[in-house]
Amino acid sequence: AQVSCHVFSSRHRANAMDSTRSLEASPLLQVEQSDNVDSQNHDHDQKLNQYVGKHKDDASTREHSANSQSSSSSAAYTKDAVTLQIAEPIDAAGNGHVQDSDCDIVQFSASIYYAEEAEGVVYIDIMRMGTLQGAVSARWHTIDGSAQAGVLYKSASGVVVFHEGQYSKTIAIELVQDEAWAATLEFKIQLTEAQNCELGLFLYYCRVKVINADVFPTNKYAKEIAQGLEGIETIPRTSLMIEFIKMNLQIPGVVRKTALSVLFDQMSNLYFYFTLNVTMYITDVLFAKEPKSVSFLPGTHTSLFVPGDRETSAMCLAALYVLPMVPMHMWDYCAISVDLKGTLRNSLRASLYRKYLNYTEESRMKIQAADMQAALRQDVVEASQCYTYLVELLRILIRLVIILAFTLHESPQSWWILALMPTLMAIWIQIRGSIYLQACDKEGDLQLNVAKFIHMTCQSYTLIAEYFMRPKMNELFEKELWRATKEGRIPKQQIEINNRYFPKWLGPAFISLYMSTAARQVVQGTESIGGFLTTINILKGIASDFGDFYSVSMSLNALVGSLQGLVEMFNMPIEVKDHKVRDKHRRDLTVEARKWVAKKNIPWAEDAIPLQFVNAAYFFDDSNYAFKNLSLTVPQGNLVAVMASERSSGRSTFLKILGGRILPTEGHLFMPLHLRVLHVGMSPVALGQEGLWRNLVYGDRSAQLDRVMEILKNLHADRALDIVNDPEQRDQIGWENSVAYSELSLVHLARAFIMSPEVLILQRPLAHFSSFETRNLVMNMIRDFVDNRGVGYPTKSMHRRRPRSCFFSPEMVSEAEQADIIWTMETDSSISVRKGSRRPISP
Repeated sequence: AQVSCHVFSSRHRANAMDSTRSLEASPLLQVEQSDNVDSQNHDHDQKLNQYVGKHKDDASTREHSANSQSSSSSAAYTKDAVTLQIAEPIDAAGNGHVQDSDCDIVQFSASIYYAEEAEGVVYIDIMRMGTLQGAVSARWHTIDGSAQAGVLYKSASGVVVFHEGQYSKTIAIELVQDEAWAATLEFKIQLTEAQNCELGLFLYYCRVKVINADVFPTNKYAKEIAQGLEGIETIPRTSLMIEFIKMNLQIPGVVRKTALSVLFDQMSNLYFYFTLNVTMYITDVLFAKEPKSVSFLPGTHTSLFVPGDRETSAMCLAALYVLPMVPMHMWDYCAISVDLKGTLRNSLRASLYRKYLNYTEESRMKIQAADMQAALRQDVVEASQCYTYLVELLRILIRLVIILAFTLHESPQSWWILALMPTLMAIWIQIRGSIYLQACDKEGDLQLNVAKFIHMTCQSYTLIAEYFMRPKMNELFEKELWRATKEGRIPKQQIEINNRYFPKWLGPAFISLYMSTAARQVVQGTESIGGFLTTINILKGIASDFGDFYSVSMSLNALVGSLQGLVEMFNMPIEVKDHKVRDKHRRDLTVEARKWVAKKNIPWAEDAIPLQFVNAAYFFDDSNYAFKNLSLTVPQGNLVAVMASERSSGRSTFLKILGGRILPTEGHLFMPLHLRVLHVGMSPVALGQEGLWRNLVYGDRSAQLDRVMEILKNLHADRALDIVNDPEQRDQIGWENSVAYSELSLVHLARAFIMSPEVLILQRPLAHFSSFETRNLVMNMIRDFVDNRGVGYPTKSMHRRRPRSCFFSPEMVSEAEQADIIWTMETDSSISVRKGSRRPISP
């Protein structure tokens, strides 16, 4: 028999940005069946008059043309018939007759919407499904997520009303535009207070992802940053640091916390100024034969605190010496709660983590797991230190200004020392700075190699153990450690020790010069003993402060290397832009599809919209491809087995495209946007820091315990069932170590059935089960998922659930035969289609 599929005549690339594309519409699937269709599949024998979708030039009129009662022009069709050879007739029906319901369903048309900040507004579609009889309404309102109202979007709420025959409405949320960089943030919109209708079980709320097109840290060096790490390294370090500071000041709370830190850090400088005067007060006032006066505050002159009473004045001085410790201690204690460094660190970590989750496949391949772990654990900490080091440098500079001003006031003849010392320090920094930075970069690279070696060992441990390579790996690891030590850490520490000793030598050298030149003036009485001793202490302080300034400056310059790496990571390509284009296309097609099927005036007409590949292709490179020129159509509510002929490849890639993990290189895959699609990989994955219960309900946090236990029971996941049944064990971490690998695989599948997406993609779901009984149980569960529109739900409410479609890759032909449709990827890049027999698996 033959199936004649009328498909789109023009290609549409996934990255086409023009939202005003025109797409000719035609019925999707016309089936010429022979007379010997198996009668036992009567639930799947009804033909659907399917829709490809007439797409208007201006897609922005989606809501205003949503009324099914409004007139619309007839579609002009361009039909290119693609004839597919099949072994026996395909049953092209959907899920049988959908019963009428007294209550329609109102929900969002998608779980996620994408918008770019520069667009200024995001449009959200709310859909109505059912008989469309009478008027229904629901309230909606925005909810903050990582995006905050007033910062990234404007809070909004309202009521959406559907009059009889209307099935779609559009609301608009205004976005706030600025020049500040931010990761892809999101907020929620929720439906409540349904009137004469019910809210969708899953799509009663949606998320809006706002894509920020600005460059991290700012747009000033966008061209250089676009060139990657090589371009980033051409940006002057100081300039990059300034832009990083500007970005940090945009983080909520940072300006206030910085101001508090700078202000209260001056208490230590004021106390230091006070101690300088104390030295002079003791020698020139308290114990002098003829008491003089000391200026504790500029413009004031203080002699004995209690005139004529030196002992009482000494007690007053002692009290004044210790009292400032109270506010300084209080501030240092409060500074922990202010936590400026922690605010910066957490903001950067959260942003980088969010950015990584939105990386494209190419970005994830370039930024390896070890690189990302090192960035989150170390580079973010060092980058946040850059900002706090600048605050510390400001404190040191103010302290130096106080010292220099005090010295020039009390000992003007020592000006040449005050001028020569910072000059020599500046020359030393200029000479030694680049040498130190090179040593830091080399040590960082060697330490990163060690981290990558550890990561590789952890990932490949099984291979290492099975090939008896543990002794060899120990030797290689020790070599990496010693190389990092001899070529990285030791040379860097040698440079550091020489750098630290320069100001230590500088202080005593200048003090000795001062003592040799100023002693005569003390003897002659032209300078006081207090001034002489204070100046010596000042020179010690200057040397110490210049040493601190130099140390912080070198550390700051060294940390810029970490900042450069973060700049590269923060500006890696992300997939949300591609998803925005894909979903915009799907959204426009879905709107037109619903408009078309609404003309049939049947309840739940959305279920008649098929799933379709249109002129799709996926190229690994210019000459190697998984498939090309592929046009396929399948109605909702079918179980489809994806086979591969001998020497054929690309089945996994094909399923990833179905699951939205990757996009086709050419053409497109059309699935109605209101359908939730879940791709489940072959290898079982568990969230290591979560208990079994949270692993099972990861896709549906509202899942009921009884339904979860029923699914586990039907899969014969006995150990998992025992854990879930015990309230004390279900949330315990480490459960995955107490179950067999095959049962972990069952949990992996149960999680998908619990989420119950409308379209489920399973990569080799039977690969981990050797027993016939378990394989049969899993296939029965998959079959039940499709036939009953989900697993564990009441049969009586099946007509109110959306059809469930499942695409899976079987291990054997007998498993594929349980499907409604079998797609076989041939060696010539075509796909042959035939009907499955739905026979049970035989041992």
